[in-house]
Amino acid sequence: MSNSLMFLQLIAIALVIYIPFMRFRLFRKLVGFADLNPNNDRGNGSGFEQRLVHIIAKAGKDRAIEQDGVLTFRCTLGMKTVTIALIGLLVYQMMILGFSSPMDMFYFVIFLGACLYFVSYVLIFRLQIYDSEIVWIDWFLRERSHDLSQLFNVEQDSSGGYRLEFQDGKTAYIFRYVEGHGILKDFLLAALRINRSTEIATGEWAL
Repeated sequence: MSNSLMFLQLIAIALVIYIPFMRFRLFRKLVGFADLNPNNDRGNGSGFEQRLVHIIAKAGKDRAIEQDGVLTFRCTLGMKTVTIALIGLLVYQMMILGFSSPMDMFYFVIFLGACLYFVSYVLIFRLQIYDSEIVWIDWFLRERSHDLSQLFNVEQDSSGGYRLEFQDGKTAYIFRYVEGHGILKDFLLAALRINRSTEIATGEWAL
């Protein structure tokens, strides 16, 4: 078995374990998720390489696009650049390792397709907020929407990305490196604060 094939199999195994277990809060804690904290901006990184990626990824416009009362957030230019560069480097490294069989090449083509899909997602990702509604592009490139008054919980992973959870069980993952990130974070914190105070007042909030 070549190094390339072994690497791809490890990625597949990790995804098979990671995705279904993400619904469990304890598992998310173990892999680095934490509740959104107004005083802690996650994603800054602890090592030199992580801080460097953070600095590059957040580069770009610092304000969201506002038009007719609609706020639009897109991935920063830095985020797009880092994504293309890192995936390009990973693909190049795998090509250096080489392929010892047609099966290796087959898996590589699948992996390359997944990488191109992710790059496309980063390039077209969009999140919009207007009135009390939030609209975003999900992992399947579909436009989804939800009422912010139903926002139940917000967590951040180690890179600072947001996991939104609504009262009906639906979830959304939002990139941390979007134009106007500070405004987005303020909106999420305000929505949580209002929703929790409202639910507590009506006696319907379930902890």
